[in-house]
Amino acid sequence: MEYRISVEPKSEVYRNLRVEVPHQVFESQYTKELKRAATQVSLKGFRAGKAPLNMVEKYYGGRIRGDIIDKLCRSGIDEAIQKHDLKVVGIENVKMEDPHHGGDGSDHHDHNHDLVFTAEVSVFPEPVIDGYKGLEYEVEIEEYSEKHLDDAIQELRDRFSKFEEALDRETVAAGDYVSVRVRAKVDGTYFVGSDTDEGVYDSGVLGEVDWPAGLQSGIIGMKREERKTIRAVLPDDFSRKELAGKEADYDVLCLTFGKRVMPELDDEFAKSAGRADSVEQLKENLKKQIAKRIESANKDRRFSAIVKALSEKSPFEVPQVMIDEDIRRRLFDMGILDPRKQESYNVGVQNLRGSFGEQATLRVRGSIVVARLIEQEKIEASADEVDQWLEARAKESDLSRERVNSIYSWPKDSERVSQLVINDKVLDLLFSSTKGKETVKREPLAA
Repeated sequence: MEYRISVEPKSEVYRNLRVEVPHQVFESQYTKELKRAATQVSLKGFRAGKAPLNMVEKYYGGRIRGDIIDKLCRSGIDEAIQKHDLKVVGIENVKMEDPHHGGDGSDHHDHNHDLVFTAEVSVFPEPVIDGYKGLEYEVEIEEYSEKHLDDAIQELRDRFSKFEEALDRETVAAGDYVSVRVRAKVDGTYFVGSDTDEGVYDSGVLGEVDWPAGLQSGIIGMKREERKTIRAVLPDDFSRKELAGKEADYDVLCLTFGKRVMPELDDEFAKSAGRADSVEQLKENLKKQIAKRIESANKDRRFSAIVKALSEKSPFEVPQVMIDEDIRRRLFDMGILDPRKQESYNVGVQNLRGSFGEQATLRVRGSIVVARLIEQEKIEASADEVDQWLEARAKESDLSRERVNSIYSWPKDSERVSQLVINDKVLDLLFSSTKGKETVKREPLAA
């Protein structure tokens, strides 16, 4: 296709594309599609496929014109991306400028003028990652304590607890285990649920759950199926920093209330929970799991600290679209959005940048650092290294090699497994090349 293409750098990671399509190209395709349509459509007063071309154009020309413009726009941008070898991570503000109509962005087009499309694209950052050798960083890491075990046992008991509804009374009392559906907004803007849903399901013991104090006290006295608006001040340590300390209006639907009956911590519980034959064995098993979790979490903490120190020493720009997509993945993980629904990918996350943006940016920077080091240091994974990696996974998880192969779809998904090995090699390189000042805490830390 004869496109005239120009790419203007706006910054390290943003480009302005301009694609011009000669009007002869548009005219040729338009005439071709119009004639094809004339052989198929049925118009009143004419046999199928026999209507005059001008009549077909009158009724179908607009639709055909729009389809061709869309096709030429997409193919033109694709060609610009390929021709300039752009590693695109996002495309925004795609517009059509029509010189005859002053660039109003509409799809109306005078056939005697060239089509002009513009777009803003974000590209994958390609910074040079240097200065990591000998880099010093500070990090707070976790060390096992009995509180870890106590929390794990309590979590397990919570999971196997039973709910007994308080059928002997009509209203919620302090200390009740309550189930509710909640929608909440600050200054008229929803941050939990929306006008179009029934609210987000939640449950917990009043006095223990981490809901705002005003919300918990407001639920006391509610009846089953009662709906009530409760005003509560959000705590200073609220997860969304921009809302901390503000008044929120909670629309609460009370579903059920009563008490949660916890199972006794005995050998029968250990067996019914499917973990062990005795309480002592259950505790030993949990200790091993906790140790693995702490080791993995500390590895992530060290890596994040290194990335943060690297970014401060040698900053590089990150496309906002990559940060926003990381936030969206967190919303999927939290169950706030459903990845199976297409509309979840159209939900804007701009209002969440204040709450999630800092950590999302750090995670994205980490992925960029890994990708760039793989390329710079030419890091690869040999067949022997992949085999050793799978053997290590089998040993640490007490599973057979066959089972581990199945979990990682090896050798069917060999490319993905090799990438995991390569990523681990990058982390080993960073850990061995940097100097960490570690502060050890013998208590659970936030992830």
